[in-house]
Amino acid sequence: MITLWNADDFLKTSSGAQPKTLPANLDISVTFAGVEDGTGDVFNVRKVKAAYIPDGQYWTRDGSRTAAQIDAQLNCHDSN
Repeated sequence: MITLWNADDFLKTSSGAQPKTLPANLDISVTFAGVEDGTGDVFNVRKVKAAYIPDGQYWTRDGSRTAAQIDAQLNCHDSN
């Protein structure tokens, strides 16, 4: 988990100044450390704030999921 606009949570940041209010949609981009690869998505801030996330689960655009469910969908368990 990372906290937006908190440089301590990032290996290297390039974020701008924190806005006074968040926009309706937030575009997040991630570049993986040590590689020229990344990912990103656009999130509806109101939908994310309203979501109920049980302990041990994470918010996804398809609803809350456990780490195992996320890994299974991305085949992360096969990567090194």
